[in-house]
Amino acid sequence: MTSPARLARTAGQKSPVAAVRARVRRRRLIVTLGVTVAVIVVAAVSLSIGDYALAPADLWRTLWGGGSRVEGYVVFQVRAPRVAMALLVGACLGIAGALLQTMLSNSLACPDLVGISGGAGVAAVFGLLVLGISGPLLALLAFGGGLVVATVLLLAGRRASHGSYPV
Repeated sequence: MTSPARLARTAGQKSPVAAVRARVRRRRLIVTLGVTVAVIVVAAVSLSIGDYALAPADLWRTLWGGGSRVEGYVVFQVRAPRVAMALLVGACLGIAGALLQTMLSNSLACPDLVGISGGAGVAAVFGLLVLGISGPLLALLAFGGGLVVATVLLLAGRRASHGSYPV
């Protein structure tokens, strides 16, 4: 006896699994292209608006080596580093969220929900009010507070996953 899927493949038709995979690949490609186009458009708008506005033609000319010295300065020294940093920070936040959800095996986990943001805030307030520090050192202290809470969560999650709940 032959299965219906085998008969369908022998008749030149795709199996249902292959059809679903093809649909998923097509959807993934469309979403990736859409997000890429949206990022490029937003980056172009970010490079062209501000106190010294640039028309799209001026921005294009400046990006390819033309334009005045002022336009080159505004685009390459002021706005492009900010756009690059925004893209980098956004990508890092996305990766951090995906890692957090993967490590906690919870697709709803986010730093503010599980307490990491709270731990960072408590450390920052402690550093500001009790220790009297500010600036980059305060940011490092807040990062350390978030890291401590994340470590506690991971250890607690590991212990709970082994089936031994503390009493």
